[in-house]
Amino acid sequence: MRDGAHFHWRKNKTNTAVFKLNAAPVWDINVEAGATKLDFDLTKFKIRKVDIDGGAASFKIKLGEPLDATHLNVETGASEVNIAIPKNAACSIETDTGLSSKKFDGFNRTDDNKYETTDFHNADKKIYIRISGGISDFKVNRY
Repeated sequence: MRDGAHFHWRKNKTNTAVFKLNAAPVWDINVEAGATKLDFDLTKFKIRKVDIDGGAASFKIKLGEPLDATHLNVETGASEVNIAIPKNAACSIETDTGLSSKKFDGFNRTDDNKYETTDFHNADKKIYIRISGGISDFKVNRY
């Protein structure tokens, strides 16, 4: 979507959009959403960066194998965020959360606000996740 194209939704209607992406390019994805439900299965795509800024929302994001560095930044208000990454992917999570719950299966806490997979420092390809939210439920699991 070039030149800052936008969708204009109708009020009081259920609006749905299904996107089909080309698997060849490297993708940078930027989403700004209010009250919404998003389900991103990005396993077949080369993802360099995903930025999600949402209000009261539900986000499901499933990443595939990382590039040398794949970045996922999620900023929410009162949301439910479920992130799935491959079991063999090295990953670091940095959090800045208020009254939010966090569940990061398969991660070790390395600092007050930082979590990493065991193999993170030695891996060639890494996923970097940065999450911030007020009253949200954050889950990262490995599939």
